Amino acid sequence: MLTHTLKWRARTRPDSITWRDVAKEGSTGKQYVPGVDVKGRNVLVMRPGRENSKEHAGNIRFLVYMLEKATWREDAPEHPPLGQAADHSSEKLVILIDFSGWTLSTAPPMKTSKETLSILQDHFPERLAVAVCYNPPWIFAVFWKAISPFIDPVTYRKIRFVNPKREKEMKRMGAMFDMKNVIESDMGGEVDPTFDLAKFAAENNALDARRKEVMALCE
Repeated sequence: MLTHTLKWRARTRPDSITWRDVAKEGSTGKQYVPGVDVKGRNVLVMRPGRENSKEHAGNIRFLVYMLEKATWREDAPEHPPLGQAADHSSEKLVILIDFSGWTLSTAPPMKTSKETLSILQDHFPERLAVAVCYNPPWIFAVFWKAISPFIDPVTYRKIRFVNPKREKEMKRMGAMFDMKNVIESDMGGEVDPTFDLAKFAAENNALDARRKEVMALCE
């Protein structure tokens, strides 16, 4: 698995992808990192209802860029915990998928969905803590039936569905996230859901510059 992933990284070069390369894909706010969950794990929000492209390569490149961003850390402890019992939970990420506005017409092609799963399962192993599917419409069942056979059993057990009309499920979501500072109001939180492209671009450009500095130190 490690050899396969190293070959994938050598071919894909995810560390070389910059905001400039994916700005068009990211212009609608279909993926972003608003903060961390209650356990300090980065949250990657995906909003497929804001999909603006059917281009397979572009979507995958943007996904990889955002996964690299979501797993980027500079606050690693000087003496990291070692051994089988070491707690590395803060190095994992939480994916929150808001299906509001999602339709079969905006759903990515099956090829893109399958490669997305492959990247998450094969090339970011043990990074996913939990995936929360918020407000999936009834028609989503058609897509789910088609894609679920390709989901690894370990990954499948990490998937949670949240119906905003079910109080118990919303309470469970509230226990996972800082609803006041991280989650937007259209997902039951208190944050303004308006997407600020200029702020998002500046944030990504700053991260790209910092990553370049760190990579130069490693050469």
